[in-house]
Amino acid sequence: KEMCIYEYLFKEEASKGIEIVVDNAVLVCVLENDICNKSILYLNDSTNVTSYINYCNSTFEYDKLRDRWIMPDGYLTLFIPNDDFEKRFAFVQTLV
Repeated sequence: KEMCIYEYLFKEEASKGIEIVVDNAVLVCVLENDICNKSILYLNDSTNVTSYINYCNSTFEYDKLRDRWIMPDGYLTLFIPNDDFEKRFAFVQTLV
């Protein structure tokens, strides 16, 4: 599969990550001190978004106040960008 390892530098901030293309999705792992503390799954096809949300609702507790699903080691959010011309949505898992 296609894979990209990157380092993004902006002013005083730096971030590293790995981007992997799998079929109609892109998995991004954001690294901090060489540990993936955030993963983002961009899905290029939004036809199954309801199934994905139903799966999350049946598997994880949903925190309405913070608009995210609670996981044992972090949380999961649904991200739909307003400015993405491709209209890709993403699930973002953040470890705590």
